[in-house]
Amino acid sequence: MINREDFMKKWLFILAIFLTIINVTALATWLYQRHRGEHTADICPAGGKTCGMVLREKLELTAAQLQALEQHQALYRQSLDSVTRQLCDCRTELGEWLLAESSDPVRLQRIVQRMDSLQSVVHHKVVANLMAQKKQLTPEQQKKFFTMILQQCVMQGSSCCSN
Repeated sequence: MINREDFMKKWLFILAIFLTIINVTALATWLYQRHRGEHTADICPAGGKTCGMVLREKLELTAAQLQALEQHQALYRQSLDSVTRQLCDCRTELGEWLLAESSDPVRLQRIVQRMDSLQSVVHHKVVANLMAQKKQLTPEQQKKFFTMILQQCVMQGSSCCSN
């Protein structure tokens, strides 16, 4: 028979995993939406330009570069959408199992492992996309591009619209 303390530890562990997953998926969703240009804060106050427009201007892309990047971006979004849907399905399944009266810890662990695997796929796709974009840019544009990404996503978290 399981004593009360072991039962509480088990549920605290499951709750900690669940909260970690929520935080990681929220961050990944935010980064994904920012990358796709779906974030409403991407509109700059001056001129109504999206960050994508500002990015293109700052990098001084040629028409050929712009076309190549847009074509690649469309394919990237398609490939990422199916993984994103699978992640959503896993989150739904996890939520249902956690709400169930008696949850199977082994089943919950499998769901978490599947989510980890899918999140890893997303990370690899993002990096591959960045590397493909890099190939389309000159060395000077690459430096500007990755500096902007670091400033926006890692260092300051501010909009690319700022200097």
